[in-house]
Order: sequence, then structure tokens, then C-alpha cells
Amino acid sequence: MQAFMGVSDIPKLIENLASGSHPTVVGGISTTELLSYLKKNFLWVEAAGGVLHTSNYRWLLIYRNGRWDLPKGMIEPGEQIEEAALREVSEETGVSRHTIEFPLIDTFHIYNTYGRWTAKQTHWFVMHTDVETTTIPQTEEGITRVEWLTPKERNQALQSSYSMMQYIDNMLSNFEKTASNNKLSLANTNLSTGY
Repeated sequence: MQAFMGVSDIPKLIENLASGSHPTVVGGISTTELLSYLKKNFLWVEAAGGVLHTSNYRWLLIYRNGRWDLPKGMIEPGEQIEEAALREVSEETGVSRHTIEFPLIDTFHIYNTYGRWTAKQTHWFVMHTDVETTTIPQTEEGITRVEWLTPKERNQALQSSYSMMQYIDNMLSNFEKTASNNKLSLANTNLSTGY
């Protein structure tokens, strides 16, 4: 186990995370300091996306680059985060009648593409639709399939996906079980979509 205990350790922390070495202990580094470092030393991009579900907890997943994933994409200049999330889900899946229920989590990851390091923050939202409409994969983005999956199908599909997708699945699966047992709804706010 490696420990990173201050701002001067940020470059070593990034190297450790990029190499896939785990577990890692971080202390004495604030989120503000880490984000400041990433924005200064990496190409910084922001994206937004959603976990779109129906009332029976079927999720809409996309299949891109050989893995199941959730729809997401870059926030356009001047665009609000929520608008970007709704737009990206629509563009990547062809689904247009959905609303945001609540913000879920922000995720961060770094990657190297063609020798250039990028730091990406993705804002995730839980979204709802009443109708499992026909889907249209955005093939120009490398999406070959878009499917509504049951919890069991989703869990199986995400086993070979990105670890962050598995984390989100686990987090929401636990919430779904609690909500189902207590007859609760995922909804607490609704933002309409114009897409």
C-alpha cells in the first residue's frame, strides 16, 4: 500500500493511479488542491451523463468500444451541466422523453491518448422515463448497441465494463433494494428535457 500525504505527493499519486496500482491512501491533499493541479498540468475536460431507468428499474446501457457503458459526453461551451447530461443521453441513445431525478455522483479519471494526458470530470445524474422507447445507437461515437437491461442483465453486462460503471451499478442497486423494500421512488426533483 502506498501513502500520499501532501501536495508535493500529487505527481506520484497521479503516476500511481495511472499505472493501476492499488490500494492507495491519500491524506493531507484537499480536493481543491488536487483539482487545481489537474487543471494546470493536464488537458481538462468536463462531461455529463445519466443513468436512465424505467419504473421497473430497467437501465439503458450503451455498448461502445467492446464494453457496456452509460451514455455521457462533453459539456458544450455555455451549456448547463444538466442540459448537457440530458442532451448526451438523447444523442447517444435516441431516447428523448426523460427527466433528471437527482444528481448522482461526480467521477474523475485520467487517461493518456496519443501521448497527451487528460483529466476528465463526469457529472452523473439519475434520470427517469415512463416509456422504453426504441433506441438508436450513435454510431459516429462508436456506439454499436443501446439496450434496456433488467438488474440481473445489467449486473452481468457490467462485469466486463469499467470499474466506475460497476461502482455506480453497485451504489444504485443498493438504493433500488432499499427503495423497493420501503416503497420509495428514486425521484426527488424533476428537470424536463427538451430533447
